[in-house]
Amino acid sequence: MLRRFKRYIIYKFVGYVPGTSKLATMEAKRLAKHIFDNYDDHQRLIIVEELKLELIDLSENHIKDEEVKLTEAEVNLRRLKANFGKLQELK
Repeated sequence: MLRRFKRYIIYKFVGYVPGTSKLATMEAKRLAKHIFDNYDDHQRLIIVEELKLELIDLSENHIKDEEVKLTEAEVNLRRLKANFGKLQELK
């Protein structure tokens, strides 16, 4: 009986934990309500356009940063392989 009760409580708790999609949807709704309540029509259009541009810009910068990290990792991998080859030759 106690085991079933624990399983029921865990089921109810886990059932109400939102996933990432739900969290993103809730955050978008919260932001939309905040913008709608605090800005007039013209400002809302500007905010939406600027948000779009900023998201594109941030995504671009993130991609470039990841590319730099990958190229650095490739250089380090080549260096490690070269050092490992030199160590094997000493054997």
